[in-house]
Amino acid sequence: MAIVLPFAFFICAVIAYLLNQKRLTHAVVFPLLWGVIMFFECMHLIGLGWSDDLTYLVIAVGVFSFLIGSLLVSRILITKSAFKTEARYSINKNLLLALLGFTILLLLYPAILNINALCAGTKSFNTIRTSFGNVYSNIFLKLTYNYIALPFSGACLAIASVIVFENYDRKFKILVFALVAVVIVERIYVDAGRGIMLYFLTMLFFSYSLGDDGSHKNKSKSQSRKEKGIIALVAVAVVVAYVAITLARGGKMTTMLKQIYIYICGCVPFLNAIIREVNESGIFLYGTGGFHGLFQFVFTMLENVGLCKYPEFMTLSDSMYTSALQRRTIGDSLSFNAYATAFYNMYLDGGIVAVGIEMFLYGVLLRLVYNKYNCEKQNLLAKAVYVYLLYGVVFSFIRFQFSLASHLIAYVFIILIIRRQGPEHESSTDKYCLRQGQHW
Repeated sequence: MAIVLPFAFFICAVIAYLLNQKRLTHAVVFPLLWGVIMFFECMHLIGLGWSDDLTYLVIAVGVFSFLIGSLLVSRILITKSAFKTEARYSINKNLLLALLGFTILLLLYPAILNINALCAGTKSFNTIRTSFGNVYSNIFLKLTYNYIALPFSGACLAIASVIVFENYDRKFKILVFALVAVVIVERIYVDAGRGIMLYFLTMLFFSYSLGDDGSHKNKSKSQSRKEKGIIALVAVAVVVAYVAITLARGGKMTTMLKQIYIYICGCVPFLNAIIREVNESGIFLYGTGGFHGLFQFVFTMLENVGLCKYPEFMTLSDSMYTSALQRRTIGDSLSFNAYATAFYNMYLDGGIVAVGIEMFLYGVLLRLVYNKYNCEKQNLLAKAVYVYLLYGVVFSFIRFQFSLASHLIAYVFIILIIRRQGPEHESSTDKYCLRQGQHW
């Protein structure tokens, strides 16, 4: 099965690409991603371990359920006039700049402390990484960090990636881009993570590719070259910073490719190990696994305001979620942690059946948001939400996006900052939208 899956996923990606007029949609990205992962995982390089057929079946059910959900929704929309009108959206500049400034100030103190510790030699990037969750000890500052600064530092990436390719004042674009860069640098020193750079690059790429299929047609060639130059510049900066942080965390250039291979493919044998543990325990969470972030946020807030105690089933959910952070053997002299994949979070809810149901719904959600943007090219809210969803799809080899409260709260910030303005007007692309609704 492991040998067949990558080719099946590649075929699905090609079909979806052709059916969507050669656009890079979620239906292309998801099977392509897992096709690449499974292709290299099948090689079992550097002693990477083998996985059970059940693990490969879980991945197959997840990918195909995602695609089926997306396909069925596109068919249903043929008979519905869901996009008769089109509303305009704009960025709330004052709120965006205020939140960027607030986040920068909140991250500044722990970032400076870690920089001083790094310079003094009392801390390393590795020690910072192992304790990155303990940014503030004060309960008010801790809550503010967890529920404002942390989620907004993700939301601002999607918003900035949309702004940079839209018709906004050049000075405003530069200001937002600079402030977001400061947030990224601070996050790197606060938690010693490299992921936020890759997240921003991913969102920039998708934001440009989405505009390239319609909303960028009126742009000049010089402006298009500038936008491509921005992406190239960010890509170079990410590569340089990634290598520098890897070296600072004790890595070596000679093992860089080995680390990349493990990061990409190690999730499969790691998923295999934790699926075995779940099956041995016989414990399932029935909803609080895949949507752990939502339930955790709700019950934490209820506990903080004194309405109820934190329930035992959430304590169990927390322990099973955090168990993925423990290292496990994934091959000869290889250990791995954290990258449990989106399938693990869903598997916790009810095994392979839960994976099929939740991935089906995930595909439905992605398709609905894409349809909205596809019919309203000027809808910045739909674009920003879709870009953030696509980022979750790309990094589904780490975890399910909705299993973290910060990712869910990020959508709230996106909705608050990108506001609807003016009355709706009849869309000139209604017929086109309904016709495109037939596609995968």
